[in-house]
Amino acid sequence: MAIVLAVQKWRPYLLGRTFVIHNDQKSMRFLTEQRLMGEEQQKWTSKLLGYNFTIKYKPGVQNRAADSLSRRPRLNSLSVVTCQEWEGLEEELKADPRCLTLIQNIISRPNKYPEFQLIKGLLYYKKKLVLPKNSPRVTKIMNEYHNTAVGGHSGYFRTMKRIFTLFYWPGMRKDIQRFVEECTICQTNKYQALKPGGLLQPYF
Repeated sequence: MAIVLAVQKWRPYLLGRTFVIHNDQKSMRFLTEQRLMGEEQQKWTSKLLGYNFTIKYKPGVQNRAADSLSRRPRLNSLSVVTCQEWEGLEEELKADPRCLTLIQNIISRPNKYPEFQLIKGLLYYKKKLVLPKNSPRVTKIMNEYHNTAVGGHSGYFRTMKRIFTLFYWPGMRKDIQRFVEECTICQTNKYQALKPGGLLQPYF
């Protein structure tokens, strides 16, 4: 319950004082007046004992000061691959024999490749941007999603999952696994789950 968390956070300032809690849920006004409560309600209400407060209803539209960030409709997270970041990728795709053949087949027989799309010269597989296997961008992406603060030197599965949400290239699973296994920092700080060594025994 948000009320309990807020009161506990500001406990040093609220104890011994009378304060008002503004809430956008009408039924909360009767929280302290209810005689019959369920176990969960009793648990939360018991955490408010010892405080002198009243709960007043205030519609969410009017309560602009509270939770202002989450109420902003424009703050919807969206990952978008922009063309500016991928200048020259179209030429890379055409220079790669495997990708070029695939693009030509998609153009001539689009119904045979429903999982692929060509958008402004770029190739997509299941809405993921396709890269040539030997593209220098592959190493750059693996480095970004593993070695930087975004990647946090995560393990193979987590790194693979993050990259696979946006990109695709042939043999990417093996490439990512090899990249993670060859990471110097990961190998240096890797936890060794080995059994502790036994007591030394004299050898005669």
